[in-house]
Amino acid sequence: EFDRYMQLEAMQSNGLILHLERQPQFRFAHNGIQICRYDADFQYMVAADSRRVVEDVKGQILYPYKLKRKMLAAWYPDAWRDFAEIPSSKIKQWIMRIPEPGEMRPKKP
Repeated sequence: EFDRYMQLEAMQSNGLILHLERQPQFRFAHNGIQICRYDADFQYMVAADSRRVVEDVKGQILYPYKLKRKMLAAWYPDAWRDFAEIPSSKIKQWIMRIPEPGEMRPKKP
């Protein structure tokens, strides 16, 4: 996650992305009752097209994360549209790279 953060910081310095945010929170509530929250790793805006991208760097995909990923798709469809799940083993390949719309989104929530 730190390696990706350093990449994103460099992209922001070069004007490729804007408004880099670490650990953005997505709250899940129903009828005023807080159920849980999902803390993604990063959120930013792509300077070229103003897309908001939510990224999560994952080493291992466990059940609680899968459940929150489904909830993100249901509660926050705009965030899900440009959600990117990047395997930690491939971080070095992502230097100065922004995912295309839907490129790294899991096939199913």
